[in-house]
Amino acid sequence: MELFDLRLHERDDVLQAVFDKGTSKFQLTYDDRALQFFRTFVLATEQSTYFEIPAEDSWLFIADGSDKELDSCTLSSNINDHFAFHPIVDPLSRRIIAFEAIVQKNEDSPSAIAVGQRKEGEIYTADRPQK
Repeated sequence: MELFDLRLHERDDVLQAVFDKGTSKFQLTYDDRALQFFRTFVLATEQSTYFEIPAEDSWLFIADGSDKELDSCTLSSNINDHFAFHPIVDPLSRRIIAFEAIVQKNEDSPSAIAVGQRKEGEIYTADRPQK
């Protein structure tokens, strides 16, 4: 799978860009189910069914008393990495659905140094091949 920025393509050309980036051994067609689903967002044909994310100033986060602590783990003594766990929030369900582990940049660990040398957003591109 490859990520690419759809905003770099004209609206009329974006579906062809998806075809060009496709890695399936089978040739996709415009009638392909996955492409039809994707096309609804590009062509904005189903806007009436899109969920609208509430305005930023309307969000209210209230602790519900169910704080969870992540299980601790033992790392090798030669690993000097520290992570911050940032919540990923689903604004419609108003719940934390996942956590993103981010290497702390203020450390002198090899991972933190590697992250610090990357431009904004490049960490995701660098991390993708590991998945």
